[in-house]
Amino acid sequence: MNIYLLNHDSREKIEETLIQMKAVAMLINETTSPDSDNRNDHVNTCAWMIAERLEETLEALDNLPKQK
Repeated sequence: MNIYLLNHDSREKIEETLIQMKAVAMLINETTSPDSDNRNDHVNTCAWMIAERLEETLEALDNLPKQK
């Protein structure tokens, strides 16, 4: 098993990208919600799933050992 260490800059860049991706997923979710003119249940469900996985990934990233 390989062990990879993230330096502060790499960790920050990954976290920033994940947050931006989650924001896009939530925007898609909001735009396709059942109450909107652009209702699309399939897209809405997929956006929720993506946002949830991105949140899980952010939490996992936060739980990685920090470099000293």
